[in-house]
Amino acid sequence: EISEFHIPDAGRLKVQVAAAKEMADASMVLIQMGFGKTLALRLAAFILAKQRGFALTNNKGALVCTVNDDLAGRDAKEAAKILSGFGLIVGFITQDGEGKRIGYIYDKTTKKMERVEEAYVYKNADIIYGTVDRFVHRYEDEEFPQDKSDAVFSQRKYFALFDEADEPLIYQLMTPF
Repeated sequence: EISEFHIPDAGRLKVQVAAAKEMADASMVLIQMGFGKTLALRLAAFILAKQRGFALTNNKGALVCTVNDDLAGRDAKEAAKILSGFGLIVGFITQDGEGKRIGYIYDKTTKKMERVEEAYVYKNADIIYGTVDRFVHRYEDEEFPQDKSDAVFSQRKYFALFDEADEPLIYQLMTPF
């Protein structure tokens, strides 16, 4: 079921809250440009982690899938500033200049994203930002691991939220995830 939110006379906050609730209930939503998709995703991730139990304490997590690494990093930093105040740990997965996947996790004391191993993010973050291909590749790596101790992603259950879902789900024609 797809809910469409584009009521011109409704306030942005009302649209964001309604959309976040729908996403947390596993519905797909379409939000009109300029009504705050990114903020609605943060609120949906919060609802999932705090109210639906998709948090590290329950061996679950929320993946927020963005279009590219730059957006994943920017959105993770902004979300972490807010969500860390509620006790949630936010990280993101990207790659370095050599193509190796790396992670960043928000440190409340320094108020910065600190570079860590990719596995550390999967083990310690409640909400993880990244592109769909980063998550798919990690999943595929763990399907046939050389060393079973490297399997951290597949040890948890995740709820995936997509920002600009048309990109990864339609245009990239990724392996179903």
